[in-house]
Amino acid sequence: MNLASIARSHRKGEMSVAECVDELLLTGYVKESDVLHLFALWFLHDKDNRNSYCAAKTTALRFKFVEYCFEYYLYLFHIACEPVVVVECIRYRVRNKTQIVGSSIHDQ
Repeated sequence: MNLASIARSHRKGEMSVAECVDELLLTGYVKESDVLHLFALWFLHDKDNRNSYCAAKTTALRFKFVEYCFEYYLYLFHIACEPVVVVECIRYRVRNKTQIVGSSIHDQ
């Protein structure tokens, strides 16, 4: 998939999961096989999530949307005390220098 085919999908107003994820990968915001890449594959499978993703007008805002949802899901799992997810959340926050405060994300 290349940027031209993604641009055609934008004009039609619909994007497939593959097009959304490829866009994230092509911009460099998400690295292939990273936990955020895997999350995006799962998260964008839902049409409502994909529509929200497409509603964001820039790739930077789309990335922030996916990242926010990822952090929010990790926060919810953290509350449920899932040890594996808590460890992954901590690793992600350390790698990306973010922290969760309440249900919002704040850059350090």
